[in-house]
Amino acid sequence: MRRLMATLVVALVLISVVPSGAPAQGRSYTDWGWPLPYEQVSPKSIEWLKARGWWPLTYAYQPLWLGQSVIKVAGDMKFAQKRGLEVNFASFLAGPAVNEAIIAGKAQVGSGGPFPTTTMLSRNAPIKGLAVISYGYRHAVMVPVGSPFKRPADLRGKAVGLVVGSGAEYGYVAWAKASGLDPFRDMQVKNMPIPEQATMPKGLDAVVPWDPAVELMERDRKNATVFADTTEFMYYFGTMYVREEIVREVPDVAQALVDMFVETVLYSRSQPRQTAEFLKRDPVLDTYPLELIETQNQVYVNQLKPTWTYPFVSWIAVEGDRVARWLHQGGRIKTEVTAEDFRKYLVPTFMDATFKKLGWKVPGQPPYFPAGTTLETVQGWARSETQYKQLLPYHLKSPQPFPEPGDLVASWMFRGKVYEPR
Repeated sequence: MRRLMATLVVALVLISVVPSGAPAQGRSYTDWGWPLPYEQVSPKSIEWLKARGWWPLTYAYQPLWLGQSVIKVAGDMKFAQKRGLEVNFASFLAGPAVNEAIIAGKAQVGSGGPFPTTTMLSRNAPIKGLAVISYGYRHAVMVPVGSPFKRPADLRGKAVGLVVGSGAEYGYVAWAKASGLDPFRDMQVKNMPIPEQATMPKGLDAVVPWDPAVELMERDRKNATVFADTTEFMYYFGTMYVREEIVREVPDVAQALVDMFVETVLYSRSQPRQTAEFLKRDPVLDTYPLELIETQNQVYVNQLKPTWTYPFVSWIAVEGDRVARWLHQGGRIKTEVTAEDFRKYLVPTFMDATFKKLGWKVPGQPPYFPAGTTLETVQGWARSETQYKQLLPYHLKSPQPFPEPGDLVASWMFRGKVYEPR
């Protein structure tokens, strides 16, 4: 009776659930919700990669960008090998270094935030974006514990450390302008990597790191406090991209990479502790507490509906255009990049196919904006350069329910339960 009541409650709150272990439309699944058997990359495509010297593929990622860095778990769980691919995961400290690896041909797959990705597009880098790999990643202006600064104006004439050429710089600039400050004339900006920022070095009045350094400094090291949240001034997205030749010549490889990423997201939702343990194996994250890594991964991978991974082309192009315009006007990029360039950069067809395999519906709007938000609304925020009204992952007190009515178009199994579309 108790089991029956529990099933009825789940059915009323979410969607219909059939008994554990039942097949979804005759298919079998991994415990974390990936349909079996795995689709295989063709031998012809593998030979093409080998002929280019791209075997194994190299995926450039940033371990200090938790959420995005969950992709490393695909290597630990052999999600690439199960699809017939060989992939090496190479870690870098920030987006500019990933850019150089891609442009130099040392890596064929990578991920980056809006700032470094726009820089690559301005340099005519031959890349195509396949998925959103991080959303709403927290960036913050941080000051030492006990700092006398209370208002943005208090930072005039002070020294600020940040990673130049990263999304952190863009958020800092947007926040400074909205606060009535000139981001470079009123403050002295020093280019500084995240590990150094996390020590809150002497001689600096503020730093602008991103998570997990923000939480590490505030919660664990207790050497700094958040002075301003700069994420609220941007529509922060990170994308996974590949060399465009892969999309053009071996599209089944691009599909395998997208499937691999989404399966990694599902594994994280199913096995959060094991995921954190995999991530901590990276030497860059070794000094970070396991609990912090798990918490951060929960926030940036598991807190939103898994459909956050979809590349919402028209929406992203709005913010991409704003980033590009600022970079060009400031002389940071020589070639102008427009919203149309972002629409050409993003290729949603592979994620469409992934969602179809899973039985997920492509949402009409991103799950990280309040219900009823329209594209025109986002365009208005971009024009006014005010704070965006977003469901930032680290602001949500509990994970978004998934699947809810309207989230599925076909049966899907996750952790032994079959969910039917409603």
